[in-house]
Amino acid sequence: MDFSKSQGQDLLPNIPEALGLGEVALSVLTRADTQRLNSDLRKTLYWSLRLMELRDDIRRLARSVRGVQRVMYGFLDPVYEVDAFGVIIVASGEREDSDSGILSVVEGDTAFPVRVRRVTEIAHQVSMPQPTLGSAGIRARSRVSTARPIGPGVLTVKHVAGSTIGGHVPMTCGCAGRVEDVAPSCIDGALVTCSCWVPPLHVVTPWMAVPGSTPVEFHGTASAVAIVTHVTATTNILGIYNTPELPITLAVHGAGGDSGALVTETTGGSTGAPVGLY
Repeated sequence: MDFSKSQGQDLLPNIPEALGLGEVALSVLTRADTQRLNSDLRKTLYWSLRLMELRDDIRRLARSVRGVQRVMYGFLDPVYEVDAFGVIIVASGEREDSDSGILSVVEGDTAFPVRVRRVTEIAHQVSMPQPTLGSAGIRARSRVSTARPIGPGVLTVKHVAGSTIGGHVPMTCGCAGRVEDVAPSCIDGALVTCSCWVPPLHVVTPWMAVPGSTPVEFHGTASAVAIVTHVTATTNILGIYNTPELPITLAVHGAGGDSGALVTETTGGSTGAPVGLY
């Protein structure tokens, strides 16, 4: 994928004076948190929510696609798809003739493309099934029991640490780490402890990742430098069909061994709030 040629937020019409949103979406757009977003990101958030409200129409389209995994909302690849903001139906397998379409939105003459993105996903880890090299996202505790939090340990991804609680994970410090807790099936996260970890850090988590020009970065074990990129699309949890992931799409990827690295906001004035795990 190549997003460098995208026109970005210029592809989107302005927000209508009368917001055409349902009650839930309207409450999201008008809440105080969105005041930190610039006008372009607010515009992107509005049209993302507008498309999410059409989930019944999109569901009918998605269910007709062979190998459908999930539905995302954001910027399409301007080189291999079309330079537009729209709906991305992610599916496995080879591209087919029917992998395109159009979905009209009741906002005057505004319409958004729907594209099927056939993908082959490669986990950026080094060995299977019990990897010996990945990346630590952040130090953390599991609050599955608020009375007795588990940890501290390192938060990484399940496809690096494994999904079995009690499983052993070789660590670069020489310790034999232990999987203490894993996230629910739709989230690729795991907490690993070993004797070297110090108490966890406290970070501020943003309430939403918005597709657009706001930059993010991650520092993986394998990459020699920080990978600076931006979010191009997000997944609505109601758009999950057949996948263990709830992902965002980044414009630039890392290298094998970067899995588990913490992706953080890098906007001017940002506190480096985490967006997700690579």
